[in-house]
Amino acid sequence: MSLRRTGTGYLVFCVFFLALGLSILDLGPGLVGINWPSRTVCLAEEPADQSRSQTPWSFLRRAIDNIFASEDPVTVPDPGFASPDAPTLTPIYQEGKHGQGELRLINQVPVLILRGKPEEIGVQEAKLTADAMANLVAAPQEFLRQLNYPGGWEGLVARGRHLWSYVPEEYRRELIAMAHSSGINQEELFAVNVLPDIYRSMACSSLIVLPERSASGKILFGRNLDFFSPRQLYRYSILKIYEAEGNRHRVASIGFPGFVGCLTAMNDAGLCLAVHEVHFTNDDSPMYDPNGIPYSMVMRQIMENCSTVEEAIAHLKRAPRTTLLNIALCDRKRGVVAEITPKNVVVREAEGGLCACTNHFRTPELRVFVISRRHEQLLEAQKIPLIDVPTVQKKLHEVNLGFLTIQSVVFEPEDLVIHLAFGFPPVTKRPYQRLELSPFLGKQNNSPSQIIGSR
Repeated sequence: MSLRRTGTGYLVFCVFFLALGLSILDLGPGLVGINWPSRTVCLAEEPADQSRSQTPWSFLRRAIDNIFASEDPVTVPDPGFASPDAPTLTPIYQEGKHGQGELRLINQVPVLILRGKPEEIGVQEAKLTADAMANLVAAPQEFLRQLNYPGGWEGLVARGRHLWSYVPEEYRRELIAMAHSSGINQEELFAVNVLPDIYRSMACSSLIVLPERSASGKILFGRNLDFFSPRQLYRYSILKIYEAEGNRHRVASIGFPGFVGCLTAMNDAGLCLAVHEVHFTNDDSPMYDPNGIPYSMVMRQIMENCSTVEEAIAHLKRAPRTTLLNIALCDRKRGVVAEITPKNVVVREAEGGLCACTNHFRTPELRVFVISRRHEQLLEAQKIPLIDVPTVQKKLHEVNLGFLTIQSVVFEPEDLVIHLAFGFPPVTKRPYQRLELSPFLGKQNNSPSQIIGSR
């Protein structure tokens, strides 16, 4: 059977994909698992030696690609890794100021600087990214409609209401001000912020290189964010700089307008984190526990209040947790993966100076049987004596998931430098833009105009 781009074809695809997604899908390339009442078994990803065109799930990948990737009129050539000739799109964002907030375009990267009290931060983000924020709220509605999600968008909004009482007070104030100032329905804006807790839809990869394996002698942290892009969501990536009132760390967070939590971030102490969703566990935890803090907001709490990996782990253990996640964490000396469920937090240390992370638990307490092609590909870096930033970028490119890979970043925590690629996926084919954030995140100068950009 071929899936045509017709209403009937979409209906067949949506029903099949929904069933697959809710019961067996881990959004790696072709990973399949079976969840039985007594135990969970995960089968392998597509064999590395089998071409994608011959694998059982290839038609599904092509169908999704037809929906989400071909919507963009830009054709991206494939001249090889990090091509400088990849086309660019008209910027979504315009430079501007509102109150203490500022939006700047630095090396084609939109940088949103947010300062002050929660209400002030919410208003600044709304005023400087209003149109983009409206698209962020519309995108999941279209996505869930195409997947025939049970209850649709309204059902997801209803499920998210319960989590409001668990939102930290400062982020609640920020969201209320943001919704009021932007004119976006507050419940819908909140639903977008808790959608990752309720509907699992990310498949990401990270590689942490400890100082003893780094060519510079300093820790490196690379990360791909893999996520669907209805309504060309990939065009709305933004780098936010949070400078909240009080004794809080300044934070650089790579995300989307209107999304108050953190998925990928670094703070002024050099603490970095990246979120990876997990779909199977061995500790009998539910996939979703409604009695917890939305996880992206827990990540922002860590970024604003913690300086080290140890402090971040302690915070994770204290916070009520909604779901299953791998959190890749590093400070300037140590890198780990915190494997978390509503019941447990288990820490996996680096081995041989490297720490790879995808979408599966690997500690004895939580793991299920799985063979992860991406994880093994990342660990092939063990063969490289000393690893530099271009090598980390190359490894991230090797594990890209095509149209899903919409953000890629390499952190240099000790120097407060990031190398960021975003745009038409897979972004690992695009040049990484280098941003030196130390003049801003550092205590010596608060001027965003001194953020330095270079390739």
